[in-house]
Amino acid sequence: SSSSSSSSNDAAATAQIPTPPHFDLDTSILLAGFAFESYLSPEGGLVDRDVRGGSTAYLSDFVREVFAGVLEATVVRCDGLPKTDVLVGASSDPYVVLALGASSHRTKTKTRTRAPRWNGERDDAVARLFVRRDADASPSARTLTCRVLDEDFGKADDLIGIARVPIDHLVDDAATAVLDAVTGRGGEVDVVDLARRLMTSGGREITVPLPGGDGGVGGGGELAMKLKFLPFKPPAATLVTRGLKRASRSIGGGDDAGAGVAALAAGGLSAVADGVDAARRARARRDGEAGVWAIKPDGDWATLATTRPLRVRGEDATPRAYEKVMFVENARTDTQAAVWRNVSSKSKTVVVSFRGTEMRSAKDVLTDANLTPSSFNPERLTGGESGGDIDAEEPMVHGGFLAAYDSVRARVFAAVDDVMRARSPDYDDDDDDDARERLRKKRRRRRFC
Repeated sequence: SSSSSSSSNDAAATAQIPTPPHFDLDTSILLAGFAFESYLSPEGGLVDRDVRGGSTAYLSDFVREVFAGVLEATVVRCDGLPKTDVLVGASSDPYVVLALGASSHRTKTKTRTRAPRWNGERDDAVARLFVRRDADASPSARTLTCRVLDEDFGKADDLIGIARVPIDHLVDDAATAVLDAVTGRGGEVDVVDLARRLMTSGGREITVPLPGGDGGVGGGGELAMKLKFLPFKPPAATLVTRGLKRASRSIGGGDDAGAGVAALAAGGLSAVADGVDAARRARARRDGEAGVWAIKPDGDWATLATTRPLRVRGEDATPRAYEKVMFVENARTDTQAAVWRNVSSKSKTVVVSFRGTEMRSAKDVLTDANLTPSSFNPERLTGGESGGDIDAEEPMVHGGFLAAYDSVRARVFAAVDDVMRARSPDYDDDDDDDARERLRKKRRRRRFC
């Protein structure tokens, strides 16, 4: 009886523990499922990588909403590079780093040469860099930056030269060609012309000079490479809008070519049908993906989730309403995070779940062992402007966890931004700049509210 009494008292004490005002049990149950799911590394998908060990795997058609396609850049050779080593008889040990937006790639180093040659995949000379679809993207997102450096030991690598190559013409030409082919021009698709327009630059070699960097650092020689843009199929919303608007303009303009107008309208309706089919396939895929969740059917969290319907932010909530769109990882720190978006409502809900450290990973053990208190200020500084002691009111966090978080921070923030900017039912791909600006402001309010 004493044991029963003690259990009753413990239960009563537990029931009386106050919860914070912002705590919501339904939200906690839902997010627990995402926390378990983040321990599953995805297979497949399109992976965007950088030279710092970071990567983002895109796991659904969401990639087509954010990116226009992939730029395939193949480094062929360099000629006339200056000698950067000071030893007698020394030359250079060059390698090339290609960067476009958040994507970057490094070739293998060629030792003791001022005229290096690279042999495709064998020398890691083929870079596949993601190109953003957003026309308002920063200039760096549509400019290929090529840096040639000299590898050194014991000190920072020397910059030999840097070149910047705009790729707007490649992207715009390919996007126009694909839209014309898919939505139809007069009801006919010239497949040969489409292939020619897409691959025009694929077999050509371009040569760019290598001037010095900012401040006149380095400079000299030239870089030869091949560029080819591989476009994604546009999102269904773009196809529908393009097809119907083209037909509408022709009809409104008094086009007497009845057959042509009919073909244009048919092309628009075909695009609508394609969009409906794509939506059905996406729904079927989501239903299928619901069966691969890491939560076991008889698990505690699944039991809680099915006891009663969950309500989150005033809406019915279920894992099936969320699409896993990205998996962010940094190989150097062995840090991972998964990103989901709500596809069943206009709430623009984004879920980011970080995987915890695991004892079976040596890098995670080192992360756990780094117990150094670290400042959590945005600049990651460890003192005031005068270099004195840390402000007592400044938040301090686990040094290892902070380093792991910083290794994926930029890509996670970019993932959230991409989900917020992605096309939604209230988006109209029109030429009305005022409408686009109003939409951007509305999304900005949603993000920071």
